[in-house]
Amino acid sequence: MSFFMLCWAPVAAGQQTQWGTLEPADRPEIDKKISDKSKDPNTPGWEKDDIGESPGPIAIQTPSTFLGQAGFFPVDYSVQQTFRSKVYGQNASMSYLRQDMDVNVPLYKQDETWLLVFTLSMRALNFNTTAMLPNSRVPFPKHLYDVDPGLFFRHQFENGWIFGIEADIGTPSDKPFHSFHELNPFVTAYLKTPRDNGDAWLFSVFYQPVSEIPYPLPGIAYQWNPSKDLQVNIGVPFDIRWRFCEKWRLEAGYLPIRRVKSYLFYELTDQVQLFTGFEWNNDAYLLADRVITDNFLFSYDKRLSIGARWEAPLHIMLDVQGGYIFDQLYFSGRTYNDENYDRVAVKPSAYVQLRLGLKF
Repeated sequence: MSFFMLCWAPVAAGQQTQWGTLEPADRPEIDKKISDKSKDPNTPGWEKDDIGESPGPIAIQTPSTFLGQAGFFPVDYSVQQTFRSKVYGQNASMSYLRQDMDVNVPLYKQDETWLLVFTLSMRALNFNTTAMLPNSRVPFPKHLYDVDPGLFFRHQFENGWIFGIEADIGTPSDKPFHSFHELNPFVTAYLKTPRDNGDAWLFSVFYQPVSEIPYPLPGIAYQWNPSKDLQVNIGVPFDIRWRFCEKWRLEAGYLPIRRVKSYLFYELTDQVQLFTGFEWNNDAYLLADRVITDNFLFSYDKRLSIGARWEAPLHIMLDVQGGYIFDQLYFSGRTYNDENYDRVAVKPSAYVQLRLGLKF
């Protein structure tokens, strides 16, 4: 899951965006138009968020957090279809159907002090292609999956500091749980240290060995909250949320090395938003029968999108969007420098996507 029009709205994407649990500093003054909804005591859900109160920088948020929307969705499902497009250098074309689902179940919560959540992220891609991995001389996989069960824990200390940690064990592969060699542990931890002026320091570390950065990545950012309409995380990860007029806001984020999200939202009504956005995403998989055991199958793409969001009755959020995918690239290796090994590059194509979020 883009780029937004005249102050519009987007969708998050992929499992890697599950990197985020950094929390912004608490602020006494928050955009009232949005916070009235999320602060409503009759609103269900085990966690409520807002501009200035969301789980973390959008560059690393989980797909379970709808960008630009107050509130947390314990169940989130999306389905995306790309249109057939030519594969460069091969007598083949490619399209795929992608499905993502995230389930978050609170196991324990005590006020704002203790929180323990069971998390489950699932992804399935079904490819329609006759392309080959040219160096390995094997067909491009027809299916790719990722199943990631895990736990998230958060604790707020008496001095206001907040510590959180998330640990998953995933299996990004064409044959999930095929063997120990197709497993991908994931750990991220953070510490937020608020300041008296409402700002905060954010310290984090992220580790996911099957990824673009297969070693622990430290992060440090200063969260600057100059007004109720502007929040900026200055550092790594970088993040900005800016309501620059009554109905328009911008949300953008960056996480090294090649992960970018930038969305523009326009609030057409209290229930309907329009959006446009840009994303630069990447994934990595462990093929069960890979020729070189240490290699990952990398997937990269960029996309522009435009769409609409409806805040439906019964605590349902629905996104419909379409867009343009370009720089779609697959290759085998350990780093981006291996981009010419088993290279499968696909010409630009259109896509459509439907996304549904549920609150209980």
